[in-house]
Amino acid sequence: MDMINKQISEVFDFFKFSKSETLIKSMSLYIKLLFSWHKTHNIIGTNDPSYFIKRDVFDSIAMCKHLPNGKLLDVGTGGGIPGLIIAMIRKNSNIILLDKKEKPIRFLEQVKSKLDITNINIIHQSFEKFRDADDIAGIVLKNFSNKQLSKMSYHDKVFTITEVARKNFGTNLPIYFLTGSNVLSLNKQFTKNKFTLSEIDTPFFENKRFLLETRT
Repeated sequence: MDMINKQISEVFDFFKFSKSETLIKSMSLYIKLLFSWHKTHNIIGTNDPSYFIKRDVFDSIAMCKHLPNGKLLDVGTGGGIPGLIIAMIRKNSNIILLDKKEKPIRFLEQVKSKLDITNINIIHQSFEKFRDADDIAGIVLKNFSNKQLSKMSYHDKVFTITEVARKNFGTNLPIYFLTGSNVLSLNKQFTKNKFTLSEIDTPFFENKRFLLETRT
């Protein structure tokens, strides 16, 4: 077993998650394709596959138990984080992978073809303009940003994303943010709706990770 396969297997074992040889092989191929593309197209935030597995793959698996059944929308998916990883684990869930940048979309199309992933729908469009998702059960995000959001506090960023989602998809839709300790700066009165915060227990890093859930 090569190092990538071994580390993927260790992450699944932490969650006592049922894993097949096919799933480990597919996840390994995805990661190798991702870093091959990243060398020339710069589509993720790390050059270290080990870090990616222990942080991004781990976080994506951790959030699965909190997500509703049904179709999910991954906003600003980039290299497929967390949506593609969730789709590989939850074969019965349909995942929309949304990104306005062309390079990640081209990469995801290649992964979909090479790995024969049938439960993803890849959309090249901005979050603000995307409205064709009447039947989605929830929205997932990790590190989503743009020029406007990058200048905001975390409080304002969450509020803005929630407002866009409410405008485009209606009320009472759950939104799940994978995030770090910056979420602790939120005031529970920041929006009309309450939010819940779950800490992600990880054996790999000292820095705390969280899953923030709010509703439109």
